[in-house]
Amino acid sequence: MSAFTVPDGLTDLLQNFAVHAIKEQPEDLLKFAAKFFSKRLEERDGTTTTTNAMTTSSIRKKVDVRENRNELYDVSEEYERICESEEENIDGGRVPNLKSRRKSVAAEHYDPETDKDDSLIVHPKSAVQCKRLKSTLQNCFYFRHVDGEQMKLLIDAMFEKKIEHPNEVVINQGDDGDYMYVVEEGKFEAFVLKNSNGKDGKKEYVKTEPPKVYENGGFFGELALMYNTARAACILSKTPGRLWAMDRQTFRKIIIRSTHKKLKQFEDLLKSVPIFNELTHYERNNVAYALQSIEYPDGHVIMRQGDKADAMYFVERGSVCCLVQEKGEEKEVNKIMPGGYFGGKKT
Repeated sequence: MSAFTVPDGLTDLLQNFAVHAIKEQPEDLLKFAAKFFSKRLEERDGTTTTTNAMTTSSIRKKVDVRENRNELYDVSEEYERICESEEENIDGGRVPNLKSRRKSVAAEHYDPETDKDDSLIVHPKSAVQCKRLKSTLQNCFYFRHVDGEQMKLLIDAMFEKKIEHPNEVVINQGDDGDYMYVVEEGKFEAFVLKNSNGKDGKKEYVKTEPPKVYENGGFFGELALMYNTARAACILSKTPGRLWAMDRQTFRKIIIRSTHKKLKQFEDLLKSVPIFNELTHYERNNVAYALQSIEYPDGHVIMRQGDKADAMYFVERGSVCCLVQEKGEEKEVNKIMPGGYFGGKKT
């Protein structure tokens, strides 16, 4: 049998594509794949340019790439609509600087296997503040695999940033990503800026409408931290307020470590499931990426007989009882233990 060498980057590239295909469930997989890889090629080629100023077209290309990768999440849901809308001059406030913008670069290397340092700075918070932060962070895709212990580390590491006045620039489009933010109170707007020729032929910065609004809740800035990219939008305060901030190193350290730990747990779980015995490590890894932990209290009904199948479940811990209705009575027909599964074809 001939030996083959896997090209550098192939595994990560295909894993990334598989994750996006599983999440977006495209009707035309081939068309989705063509678009995905074309955008990745555009993004890669964009990193080789040496120009310091980003043109309007490259701004839109950067935004489009991230939209199709489904990685802007909270803010980016509005971007495509924003970029096609009417433009108007910004009223009041300091206009963010669009000069010296850098292109996307590769994310900083971090190996969770070798990092044994658990020391993080702790910024004290009240129980109410911790509860609110946890509730907000759990809505962020990147924190999906974060367990209770790691979530506490995240919350402890966040520090308060006060916004004293309206029209303060929190995030400047084109800057390097240094922090992500959670809104404690106040109103903030996210929008994309572009160059436009104003009166007398002078360059003016205009924003697209409608902006994404955060009021007394929500989060932003996580994308640039995770992928070490330039900021894709501006965040401007509309009122005085308070934010909780987390630096890039802490964010990446906890997120990558938590994701790595959870994926290893998922892979170990899948190894114990007979139907996955024939899968390669790479294939099991792809399935693990698509899994999501859900905890159910004792006695909770996960699905009912006759319900439409919408997911397949694997028991990580605990046990699941399978009941069927027979002559008006429920009868237990199976008990599924860790390593077992249900919801595929037949339970």
